[in-house]
Amino acid sequence: MRDRFFSILQYIFSVAGNLFCIYLCVVGILYNYAIIKGPPYAVAVALIICLVFLAYLEGLHFGIVSVQHTHLVIEQRFHRAQKIQNLITREPKVVQRFLIGRQSLVIVTVFLIAQMTTFPGKIDPYLHKILSLIKLCFDCVRLATYFISVRAHALLQIRNCWNAHYSDFWPALTPATV
Repeated sequence: MRDRFFSILQYIFSVAGNLFCIYLCVVGILYNYAIIKGPPYAVAVALIICLVFLAYLEGLHFGIVSVQHTHLVIEQRFHRAQKIQNLITREPKVVQRFLIGRQSLVIVTVFLIAQMTTFPGKIDPYLHKILSLIKLCFDCVRLATYFISVRAHALLQIRNCWNAHYSDFWPALTPATV
């Protein structure tokens, strides 16, 4: 239960941090600070499209690699999905070519995102200090939730090991008193 709570907490802070970073990038683009020049709204929309496309490509990679060595039973009415799954599992060369093409698209997409989110010398030093402080706070919270979840998991393992091996010999001695 504790592990689930800390993983949910870590997920919430991670999503909040990522959304905040996307917000800062969109604000920088709307102020026309980006290297790519053009209408700021068009560049901001292009950034969102590139981020969604990058997430789609990463999801494709995860899906293809996880299904590659399994044989799923797919109903007849999904004949197109069945053909794709048979192609993936029976011909590894097709999967390798797909992954190579996917990686080249990832490289191009990441390059475009980097060009849209690079703001050379346009950030006010006072704003830079504030952003650095906010980033430090987010990093500290993420680090703290990680260490708390790891420590809770380790303490649960120690307690289980202690109960399995030593509870019969010294019932009055608990891990908290050691």
